[in-house]
Amino acid sequence: MIAFFDALSESQVSVDALLRSAASLLGAPVGLRLGESARVSLAATDGTMSKGEAEVDPGWPTSTWGASREHRAFVVREGGERNVNDLLVLERLGLALRTADERARTPGERPAAEVLLDDAASVEDRGRAAGRLHLPNQGVLRVTATPFGQDLGRGSANGSRTAVLFTPVGMLRGTILIGAEAAGAATPGGEPSRQGEAAASGIDGLPAAWRRAVTALRMSSQRRPTVSAEDLGDALALAATPADSPDQLRLTAAQQRFEWTAETAEALGLGESVREAARLLGVHHSTLQRRLEELSGALGFDVATPDGRFRLRCAHLARTFHTARF
Repeated sequence: MIAFFDALSESQVSVDALLRSAASLLGAPVGLRLGESARVSLAATDGTMSKGEAEVDPGWPTSTWGASREHRAFVVREGGERNVNDLLVLERLGLALRTADERARTPGERPAAEVLLDDAASVEDRGRAAGRLHLPNQGVLRVTATPFGQDLGRGSANGSRTAVLFTPVGMLRGTILIGAEAAGAATPGGEPSRQGEAAASGIDGLPAAWRRAVTALRMSSQRRPTVSAEDLGDALALAATPADSPDQLRLTAAQQRFEWTAETAEALGLGESVREAARLLGVHHSTLQRRLEELSGALGFDVATPDGRFRLRCAHLARTFHTARF
């Protein structure tokens, strides 16, 4: 927890991003009121921000700071509900908010990588940011998206070309790479890092590349930790599939019946044959055949046929995208 908020501060994330991170960690809305103002900034658990006048219940868990303890961060807990982590998160959040407030009072520019990945940044601001990072005017750039939490405990080889950004699936680290520059690394525990990546044709293409990289990350898994948007191709369009599509609902119901559903669906998509899928799963071929029969019955279509496997693969990728959280 301490390392998490320290890393957020070092990454110079905004006040809103800090509040969103705390809300995501605690599973409850987190707000900020500065001074005696009645205006409150409130982050919902889904990352939605609201700002305006609001009452702050004195019974809610609170952290205060300032010369007269006039600034207040709080967790919205109705009916006296409490979480054992409330006070710890509020303490670390308060320290991070103080740092962010001091930085906001000091003239300066946003981190260059944050500007370059921001759709709302002007062409002029993006050009200045590219100059600060000495990015080439021509040639292929790449963007990677990685979960912010997995980077704790190790530095970034591309420090000035990284930014921490809040997304609907959590805090992510975006990194801008030049040409074939490497970004992949192992996590401190030795497991491969989860990573999505996408190519950008020039500086103006970086925001769109960031969106594709995030989509690729959301379609990654422990078995396939690094996913390229270019490798996915038209499969990126599965991100637009509604989360309640019939095949995804059937797949979710099957997962509730058979705990091996997700790993089996993924192995069938990655393996060149049923035997190869069985090898990936570490089960006997006959065991997988039995699974396929049960899964076909649960889904209502034959997953042993090429069309059935393709349909299952699409449903699995779409469900992976919609359920990803980091």
